[in-house]
Amino acid sequence: YKACEELAAAGVKITRPPGPMKGGTRVIAFCEDPDGYKVELNESILKHMAKDGA
Repeated sequence: YKACEELAAAGVKITRPPGPMKGGTRVIAFCEDPDGYKVELNESILKHMAKDGA
């Protein structure tokens, strides 16, 4: 989530805000590079759960 906030603040176009995949254990987001290529950001949701004490 923080990476997307920082990218957006730097002017990067976020095409899919960060959030959990349906029924999955991953958090994903998409943004575009300066040439318009889509870049996927992908992280384990288990990392977030461990941080929150779950």
